[in-house]
Amino acid sequence: MLRSTTDLLGAEVVHLLEVEVGGQVMRFATEAVEIETAAGDTLVYLEGLGELELGTSFDGSSDAAIEVELDSDVAWSTVIAQHVRVERAPATIRRWVDGVLEDAEVLLTGRVAGLNYGEQGEPVSFAVVRQLRSSSREIPPIGATIDSTTWPSRAGTYETDEKVLGVPYPVVFGTPGNIGGEIVPATEAMLVEKDTAVLFPSSRLLIAGHRVVAATVTIFDTTDEGLIVSNSATVVHEQDAVGRWCALVDPEAAGFATVDHGRSWYVGWDGVAFSGGRPGGITGAGDLVEYLIRTFTSTRLDAGRFAAVRELLNAYRIDLAVVGARVTVDELLAEVLPLLPVEPRQGADGLWFRPRRVVASAADVVARLDADVGAVDRASPIRWESGDVVNEVTIEYAGERGSGRMLRRLTVGARGGGSPDALDPGLPGADARVVGSYRARLSQQLFGEVLPLLISAPSVYDPATAARIARDAIEQRALPRRAVGYTGGPEYLALQEGDVVILNDSAVGLADVYAEVRDAVAGGPTVGIPLLLLDDPVMLERLAG
Repeated sequence: MLRSTTDLLGAEVVHLLEVEVGGQVMRFATEAVEIETAAGDTLVYLEGLGELELGTSFDGSSDAAIEVELDSDVAWSTVIAQHVRVERAPATIRRWVDGVLEDAEVLLTGRVAGLNYGEQGEPVSFAVVRQLRSSSREIPPIGATIDSTTWPSRAGTYETDEKVLGVPYPVVFGTPGNIGGEIVPATEAMLVEKDTAVLFPSSRLLIAGHRVVAATVTIFDTTDEGLIVSNSATVVHEQDAVGRWCALVDPEAAGFATVDHGRSWYVGWDGVAFSGGRPGGITGAGDLVEYLIRTFTSTRLDAGRFAAVRELLNAYRIDLAVVGARVTVDELLAEVLPLLPVEPRQGADGLWFRPRRVVASAADVVARLDADVGAVDRASPIRWESGDVVNEVTIEYAGERGSGRMLRRLTVGARGGGSPDALDPGLPGADARVVGSYRARLSQQLFGEVLPLLISAPSVYDPATAARIARDAIEQRALPRRAVGYTGGPEYLALQEGDVVILNDSAVGLADVYAEVRDAVAGGPTVGIPLLLLDDPVMLERLAG
């Protein structure tokens, strides 16, 4: 249970370790304690657990781990000699102040890893590790493949194009190919049935290995160079020979005069592809990320914290397609997450995403840190973080399937409407692809040079999303930020990474400045509180100028 700062004020914190060995739970603590459970049982925790250097969350890109050291009378060598498994044994680390065991905050539940032990009396060390993902399934599944089992010839009149045999079914999210209403080729369509009958031919192009929301799509025949033919086609849903529902279109019914083997077919999605059980389908990045994690991985997702960022993420439209190959969900997330204004983190309740803040308001504040009254002490110099400054961002987006080209680009820089091309800075006329940013201009003046960044986003077709991604980069990185560390008492263990506080420390010129907590690190009698100051860098530069 998360304690408030009031609950923890002046309290003594005890860390607890429970390890299940041979069917029995061994209990240790940073001091000997007896704790009652809600059921009325008394649990004895032996002294011997060393002080833990730990925070409230972990990097979401790797496994969560806490290193522990035990100095107790347990003869671990004897236990292991009796063939009792300790390595990979279940383990839990808690933070307890008072009350019953259930009131203690669970910091990490995982398994013992890297056990180091010797003879009786020697300290024992290991890590308690919770794997971020113990499994990540491939998309599409192995059975979703075009072959003689899934699409056999029917009565000798239907044939599958040999060039698509052995190719996985397409899996499509969003509306690939829809650039603000302009439809372009985006995902492959595969001729799984070619009717060889002379009269009333009817063929099938497989456009997705699942049901789709879109009632119609635009089909492109790009076989003949320089002569791309496109027609609107009605989507139908049929089962393949093993019962998997697929989305298909009939190219002959759509008006294509030539439907032969070996031709190159593509789809531009007029409407939403994957439904994900939602009436309007999955369109926002928040719903997409949640669906992928919950459906195809064993990762535990912090439902409460994810709900807090879902609306933010759903403002970004990601039009993702897996075509002609199989990929893991980890690979898909590695493509999507860097485009979004969040950072993956791990907490006691699982994976969550911390928004990248630029500014904050009074409504965001959860606590006050006041060095002037001795509530906290500064533990580090105030440092400027300017190593990754970027002040001109170009995003290339809307990937054209087959060619690999990016069909659209947008630059956010010092001035709008002009050309960022250094080879011809006097290019006449306005360019709507170049958008001005005050932060970018201020940064270029401050650093005396253009510091560019190129973002490639083939799975973004929505112009508004592309603009958001480019502006996010400028907002986050055009101007340097300040960071500082403080220490305080146990009450500050109630702070969580991402919380906003008001910081007051007149000795270094900080008067009621908003700051974001980067973690609350317990180690010994004090709590370390690393902070990122959220005072507006634009205002700082104006004042300095």
